[in-house]
Amino acid sequence: MGALREAAEAHVARGGTKCAVGVVRERLTADDSADLDYLLANPQISAANISARLHELCEVYLSDFSISRHRRGDCRCQR
Repeated sequence: MGALREAAEAHVARGGTKCAVGVVRERLTADDSADLDYLLANPQISAANISARLHELCEVYLSDFSISRHRRGDCRCQR
């Protein structure tokens, strides 16, 4: 194993709390949570659009950055 790989793997966050998307998902109703999963899986729906609708309809704030990170699999939910 090379030094670059070893150093990067040593700094991977393991465990801990869920990302903001995971936390919000647990606070939503079952129907809203299922809708959120559908929207997250649809690349034609922008993260900004999802963020705005969550704020407008569910009174939940979730940044488009957090949504994008979750979609890319760069959050703690994916580890």
